[in-house]
Amino acid sequence: TPAVATSSGDSQLAVAGSVGYRFSSHFTFEGEVTWIDAATGGVRDGNFNFDPRVSAATTVAAVLQNVNTMFGGNNGRNPGGITNTPNRPGLGSNINIGAIGGGNTRLAGSTSGDTWIGTMGVRYEPTVQTARFRPYLSGGLGVNHTSQSVSLTGTGNQAIRDSLSYDGIAFSAGGGANVHLGGPLWIGADAKYFRLSRHRDLMRLGGGVTVKF
Repeated sequence: TPAVATSSGDSQLAVAGSVGYRFSSHFTFEGEVTWIDAATGGVRDGNFNFDPRVSAATTVAAVLQNVNTMFGGNNGRNPGGITNTPNRPGLGSNINIGAIGGGNTRLAGSTSGDTWIGTMGVRYEPTVQTARFRPYLSGGLGVNHTSQSVSLTGTGNQAIRDSLSYDGIAFSAGGGANVHLGGPLWIGADAKYFRLSRHRDLMRLGGGVTVKF
């Protein structure tokens, strides 16, 4: 299923795949994996600039929480968990903006990451189904894995580059419909809500092809 994942007014590419076993006329056991091309604190990757009015005494952690929801804004994690490395100020310290930028608060930065979600659950196809059209509801429980990285650059090309990753629980609920194309092939669309650890909420919208054996 090629799809789009949305969160906090932002969106990113997502790809999902599932396998199921239909054990009655209306119920199917279902396992699903979703990959999202962003660390889902706000589904935001890309470049950003610091506000030049920020005081040089402000800490890196405080600024990141304001300018990029991936680090601390929506996921309930302070960047202080990132470990320092020798001869380089890491995000784990309470380092000031001025120490990175050489007194220049016009720093540039970029973030990137990705998220994996795996769930196991049940799909229900109600009695309104026909031989060619089958709507459904689904829900499941599982886990998610998120990795994030950040790069900050200041005066004199001084830079910080660090990353972190974390795992947690995932809950999913949604619905959709499949239309029979012929033989084992079906085409469909679905919408699914995910509640991830660290207070993250996502919607995935997409469509794809199903092969039934």
